[in-house]
Amino acid sequence: VYVSVAKGFSPPTSAEVLPSTGVITTGLNAEEGWNYELGTRMNLWKGKLFADVNAFYFQLNNAIVQRRDQGGADFFINAGSTNQKGIEALLNYKLLKKVTVWTSYTYNDFKYKDFKQLTNDFSGKKLPGAAKHNWVLGIDADVHKGFYANFTLNYVSPVQLNDANTFVAAEYYLCNIRMGYRHRFVKTTLDIFAGADNVFDETYSLGNDINAAANRFFNIAAGRNFTAGISLFFQTKKKH
Repeated sequence: VYVSVAKGFSPPTSAEVLPSTGVITTGLNAEEGWNYELGTRMNLWKGKLFADVNAFYFQLNNAIVQRRDQGGADFFINAGSTNQKGIEALLNYKLLKKVTVWTSYTYNDFKYKDFKQLTNDFSGKKLPGAAKHNWVLGIDADVHKGFYANFTLNYVSPVQLNDANTFVAAEYYLCNIRMGYRHRFVKTTLDIFAGADNVFDETYSLGNDINAAANRFFNIAAGRNFTAGISLFFQTKKKH
């Protein structure tokens, strides 16, 4: 069991000071705040089950948020103060000798505490870009004599797209499957694989442009698609 209390700051990055607009932002201040955490890590059932659960409360001032102009170029401003509360959990269970089932869950309750821009008051609004619920289920298996399989299912809840919370990206389930055969001989590893991404053929945005001008928030991702390939890895001898 652990408890953490930390205070720190994060200065703007070079990309935030000199964004794609090409105009240097001279009035951008560093983010700073307090972070409180309470968590536990444990191994149960002779090490078969590993659990990591963490609750956090982050008070952030001068939060840096993204904007996009009419031409699609991005720029950044300070957005007052925010309250960011949440829970992160990871469970990893060794079901069989070569089969591992794992799941992770994140709960985010992120809101503006005090953010006013000109005549707009966004205080109490949800922070755009962060899903309230994000859940992942995975199965990793080394089936038999080099054959392996991986399965992941990811659920993402609706995401706010602008500070006013007037546009929302819909929830989606993303399922990916990969199977293959891996064989090591001499100093070479052969990997033959095939897989399917977005098995449910979901329509979703692969990275949203937050606060985009003219409501151009979405970057549509590929639908159901398939991959296959062969990889060869060669190990060379290190010289001392």
